[in-house]
This record gives sequence, C-alpha cells and structure tokens, in this order.
Amino acid sequence: MVDFFQRFKFSVGVSLDGGHELHDYQRPYPTGRGSYEDVIRGISLLKERDIPIFGGALSVFTNKSLINLDSFYKFFRSNRLDLKISFFFYEGGSKNYQKELGLNPKELGNAMVYLFDKWFYDKKTSIMIDLFVDILSGLILGNLSDRVHCYR
Repeated sequence: MVDFFQRFKFSVGVSLDGGHELHDYQRPYPTGRGSYEDVIRGISLLKERDIPIFGGALSVFTNKSLINLDSFYKFFRSNRLDLKISFFFYEGGSKNYQKELGLNPKELGNAMVYLFDKWFYDKKTSIMIDLFVDILSGLILGNLSDRVHCYR
C-alpha cells in the first residue's frame, strides 16, 4: 500500500490522538484491543520513504486530551509529527459519547490558547500545527483562508 501512495504521490495523514493510553482509549478496534501500536508501525513505514509521503497526524481533541496538555504536546513534538487538530463534535454516533468525551467552548478555547503558546514559544519545535499555522498565515498575509474561517 505504501508503494501505491508513493507511486501516485499521495500525502497520507494518519489518525493518532496522542500517546499510547489516550489513543487506545479513543480508538480501540471493535474487539476492544488498542490500535496505537499498529498506527505507530504504519507511521514508521510512511516516514522511512525517500520521497516524503507522510502528511502528519490528525488528532481528535476531546476532554481526555485536556488531562495533560503538556504530555499531549510533547508526544507530537518528540515524535516529530505535524499535527492537524480536529474537534470532537456531537454528530451522528458520537452523540452517544458527549458526556464521556465532550468539551465545552471555554475548555476548548483555554486549551487551544495553552497549546498555541507552547508551540509558538517553543524554540526547539520542528512540528507544524495546521490550525495555528493557518491563523498566523492569515493574520500576517491579511487573508484568512476558508479553513481558518471554519474555526471561528
């Protein structure tokens, strides 16, 4: 499969919600077994190619992500994984998990400010967090993209 992605110049993003415990909690297989080890193995296969085809990680941000924001950030930073944050919404089947995983707007806003500060002032970071890059680019260039508008 990786050969196919490379041959046709795909950029592949991988769903990864954080470290072992958080990811396995939020993304178990139907059998209940965690998927973290398989995801990390897949990322390794993508990263080892001469032509970069790994586009980064997509993390669904929930109230479980709030438990330790420093660990959440450090996980992606130490693994050199660019990050796209997606927010947990109460749509479809996820409505069943609103109490368990949901965030209120204040919690989400505070968490995003905290993560932005960690990322922006981290002199040693080598990762991109799409949301923050999009917002900064829009502010600097004076044109917020459609992607940034959806975060308002």
